[in-house]
Amino acid sequence: MSAPWGSAEGLIDAPIGRVLAHLTTEFDRMVGRVPYLKRAEVIKRNARAATVYFYFKPPWLCLLCSDRDYTVTYRWGRAADGHVGIVIETDNDAGPRPGDALRVKMLRGQ
Repeated sequence: MSAPWGSAEGLIDAPIGRVLAHLTTEFDRMVGRVPYLKRAEVIKRNARAATVYFYFKPPWLCLLCSDRDYTVTYRWGRAADGHVGIVIETDNDAGPRPGDALRVKMLRGQ
């Protein structure tokens, strides 16, 4: 069985360095902006990567929905031609031990 996938494109009227900084440094600001996200904790980071733990809590009206959590590692870089890339991959072993939430087993993005 192959993994589900999606694709999106957009134009952002800002310098690429500012966009990259926004996408790779403001994890703590995601709480309150991303629906149902209750916790975003940077586990470790360096100049080209960050490992981040996320915890989602659906609304209590959703009786069939359980809390979800996962840890991912973001890796980013800029090519000589100016293009920027970000790769996001599941890294649950780097985060907290599983608790009551349903652990997301696979998440990838680029």
